[in-house]
Amino acid sequence: MAEEIRLSKSFIETELPQAPPLYVSVYLMTLAIGQDAKKVAERLKATETDVLYAWGYWKGKGYLHWLPRCARIILRGNWHFT
Repeated sequence: MAEEIRLSKSFIETELPQAPPLYVSVYLMTLAIGQDAKKVAERLKATETDVLYAWGYWKGKGYLHWLPRCARIILRGNWHFT
């Protein structure tokens, strides 16, 4: 996946302090390795349910969008892969 991920300063200053720490980790790990709940959970030593709840949190904030047919997500804004 991406070698480098950039987040906007405003996202870091406004969204990250309000989010539960595990949800921040899930968001960042999802950016790094992709939208596989099992892999994200294994990397973070969390449950897949935790990952799904975190994705739901970020979806509610407008930073994730589900594509139901293929069970994938799209991450929106405030990041850049290089």
